[in-house]
Amino acid sequence: MAHRPNTEENMKTRQPNKQDYKFIHDLCVLSYDNEKQWIGYPRVESLDVLKAEIAEYDHTLENCVFIIERDENPIGFTGYLFEPGDDEAYVIGPVFTEKEHSEHNVSEILEMLREQATFSRLMITTPSKNQITNSALQRLGWKRTHQQLEMQFNLRNIQPYSIKHPILPTDQKMLPKVAELFKEAFNWENAEERLQHELNEFGMESALIEHGEQLMGAILWDDVDGTNFVRLEDVAVNPIARRQGIASDLIKYVLIQSKHNSNEKVFLAVDLDNTSAIKLYETLGFKETMINYSYEVIPS
Repeated sequence: MAHRPNTEENMKTRQPNKQDYKFIHDLCVLSYDNEKQWIGYPRVESLDVLKAEIAEYDHTLENCVFIIERDENPIGFTGYLFEPGDDEAYVIGPVFTEKEHSEHNVSEILEMLREQATFSRLMITTPSKNQITNSALQRLGWKRTHQQLEMQFNLRNIQPYSIKHPILPTDQKMLPKVAELFKEAFNWENAEERLQHELNEFGMESALIEHGEQLMGAILWDDVDGTNFVRLEDVAVNPIARRQGIASDLIKYVLIQSKHNSNEKVFLAVDLDNTSAIKLYETLGFKETMINYSYEVIPS
């Protein structure tokens, strides 16, 4: 793990062991249920979901998570979410017990993570309702990079959808075109390599609509193993095919597939200023759950 030993006397971190599992699980539940302690990504409702999110990055809990202690008593957990060989990482949490969730403690652990990390960049996503963590990040000089709305679709409410356009899985022949579409829509760097990585390493799925040889639109989603939810990652439409129901059909397709695979929810994140996309998601039945702020910092 990209983490140097710490020398703090008051608050310390250590790797977890099996005796910590219930403590971590209980804090996952707390951070999911109590809006004042919500975390953005990875947002987890149980220990099993946390393990599943870490497994997406080819790691284990013991390699990514730290128990936060004071006077040898556990008061929280945090960590880094990263793939082997990555030079950047997401901060997990931090999540404290309700009593210990204070700006002082959050600031102290964020400073420890920044000082001890060997990554070139740290990122964190924090819901607006978690005012303590947002205040700590701003006071410590983390740069806010994005403001996004998280939305959720409850698959128990899925309707018998009508899909007008034939939808195909993205194969190797069409992958370069899909990558180029995502590059244009989302400013992806090394788009073809990135898409290959998302599909092959993260196990994501992609589908498309084409007309003749022309790519009309494409979608990317992640059916996260070991969970009951799907994360809709990206959907893009060729400018020449807008207002033809392309995006709507692609999203309906993912909802149907997600239900078929026994999932309960589909999540997505959309930029707050992308009002047209938000309106489309609302029309399809997605509900707002939270606003997330994303930050980044260059470690010491």
